[in-house]
Amino acid sequence: MPGSVGPRHQRAGRVPALPVKLRQARPPREDMHPPTVIVMIAIHLFSVGALVFYVSRRFPEQRLLLSWSIAALLMAAAYVGRLLSGLRDPPPYSFWIDALLVSSQLMFISGVCELLGQARQLRRVIAAALAFACVQGLVTYGLGPDARFVVLNAVMGVLYIAMGSVAVFGLRSLDRESKLRHSLAVFGFFTSTLGILSLLRAWLIRRDGSATMYEGWFPALYFSYGSLVAVLLAVVVVWHVFEGMGDALRRTARYDPLTGTLNRHGLRHAISMHFAALQPPPIIWLALDVDHFKRVNDAHGHATGDALLRAIGKNLLSHCRDQDIVARMGGEEFLVGYAGADIEQAAHLAERLRQSVMAVRVRGKLESEVRCTVSVGISRMFGKESDWEKAAVEADRALYAAKAAGRDQCSRFDAASFTFPA
Repeated sequence: MPGSVGPRHQRAGRVPALPVKLRQARPPREDMHPPTVIVMIAIHLFSVGALVFYVSRRFPEQRLLLSWSIAALLMAAAYVGRLLSGLRDPPPYSFWIDALLVSSQLMFISGVCELLGQARQLRRVIAAALAFACVQGLVTYGLGPDARFVVLNAVMGVLYIAMGSVAVFGLRSLDRESKLRHSLAVFGFFTSTLGILSLLRAWLIRRDGSATMYEGWFPALYFSYGSLVAVLLAVVVVWHVFEGMGDALRRTARYDPLTGTLNRHGLRHAISMHFAALQPPPIIWLALDVDHFKRVNDAHGHATGDALLRAIGKNLLSHCRDQDIVARMGGEEFLVGYAGADIEQAAHLAERLRQSVMAVRVRGKLESEVRCTVSVGISRMFGKESDWEKAAVEADRALYAAKAAGRDQCSRFDAASFTFPA
């Protein structure tokens, strides 16, 4: 037509519809690229392992760091081995890589146990890893790769959950004020969640076969969460180091370095914490003083005297309960707070402590045995924080009475023979 400048739909301002073939040609959906993800996780684990190993050398008092560094390096080596052996169709002999993964989880668990006061279980870890390698070899050659990966993911899931459970339930063995409780709780939550995902992955492999290990939305979720846990591992380690240093400083400020009992500052803090409870039980003070301690120092030297005080402090702590208070007041004098007991029970405890200290032996000059006795003073019961110093004076006066009566005995405070100054 005259005056037209193009087809009718162009003149009307409409965009032409795409042909059917073009409408159907869409870009293919890009799944997760497993090698890239595994390389990233391996590099991060190697970095974390090297960092934690360096920190463990600088802070040897920080438990679990060396075990965790070994665990991170073993897991990184396992991921590299998995990548080199092939992800889709790994050869049967590559089952030894599974043993590296299992041993890394066992080392993580060993590290948590070390933090909670247990010894490193390196021999048991090696034995368990070798046993798993033998079983996994039989499964691989006897039942095929699908069974191998089902067993691997199931075992890893159980170990992740076990590691998280040890971390969470082990919080009870730490001091209630320890900041390490926070980092352990976070670590326990994330590892337990990863364990649940690993068990679900084992079930999916059993249902759909190992060909689906790296395809679909669940592998993407699994490796993404695993990468997050690997990143958080470094954060938790740094967090743990700083909180461990803080705990060490607080312990130095509150505990006597020689005997392991509370010092005066720690005593005041323990009393405040005791009476901050909803219904705190009353306390009775037992004041203990080593008889003729100067003679020990003069005859055997101060090193022997220190060893004797150290043994006495350990002995007192072993005979008292967690809710009791044991403090060194200075020199050779100790103060024991017996919580929730009456005066007769306190007298029985005082006698037991006197007899137990009498049984303490340390080596003196020329390998001779050094022993000692203690005198014990017992205060009246007090139930308010503001009365603790008054009760401590009562125990001290009773202690002087025991000394005056010949030492090596227990004495109760006699209110009728003593008047507190106004």
